[in-house]
Amino acid sequence: MIRERIPPVAFRFATPADLDQWIRQLDDAKYAIRERAMKQLKLQASHAIPAMRLALENSNALEQRHRLQRLLNETVQPQSLSDSTLPLRALEILERIGEPAKELLTEFANGPPDAIVTLEAKRILRRSP
Repeated sequence: MIRERIPPVAFRFATPADLDQWIRQLDDAKYAIRERAMKQLKLQASHAIPAMRLALENSNALEQRHRLQRLLNETVQPQSLSDSTLPLRALEILERIGEPAKELLTEFANGPPDAIVTLEAKRILRRSP
């Protein structure tokens, strides 16, 4: 079940260029593009906060400012299991399970090299006996 719900590739840190692009897209004429940018920035959560705050200070576009403020409010306020914390919590559980979960941890460790899940799985495997 964990294997299907936690895809390693979905949790990479965005580059500054990605963040800038998504922030610009918050004021795009097309609703679908604005929504996709919101989703991407939300997935980046705390990683995107500095760029979003800077953009909010410098933006004159009402739609962009509204969306940035909404994202910042949602990101700063405590949430239940968000999309960005769920994979890391799942890895913590796998670490506690120990030997029976080693095969799944190895699968995650073989994911994309810059994915958060991949890096954390590798760290857990290095620590395990």
